[in-house]
Amino acid sequence: MRLDLNDDERRRAQKGQAVEVTAPGTDETYVVIAKPRCDAEVAAADISEGIRLSQEAYRRDLPDLLRQTSLPGQWVAYHRHERIGIAQDGNTLLDECVRRGLPDGEFFLGWIHPYGLETEEEISSRPGHVFGPANEDS
Repeated sequence: MRLDLNDDERRRAQKGQAVEVTAPGTDETYVVIAKPRCDAEVAAADISEGIRLSQEAYRRDLPDLLRQTSLPGQWVAYHRHERIGIAQDGNTLLDECVRRGLPDGEFFLGWIHPYGLETEEEISSRPGHVFGPANEDS
């Protein structure tokens, strides 16, 4: 089956807005969004609740952390809504989370930087833990 979108529908779908279309000949209605937006939504749904809550706490605190001149460039760890600590390197915080017995998928390590969560990557040695930008020390 092929669905043709007009220019307005295509623009809305590319912006991530859902567009209802009716399939010719069947009168079945479908909701269409651009694939990159759909992929982002699916990826967001795959994030565990613990990491999602930890990232929310990180985003909430990041403006205050950035105002403290000694903190930008350091790392911060969260377990859900609780800040675990701040350190010069992510491994120190990872060790602390492990020492506390926090399960995979329940905490987040972020880099204190104006770009915040824009550059995330999974740490291959500990699946499920998300760090900020690539760092040779992490």
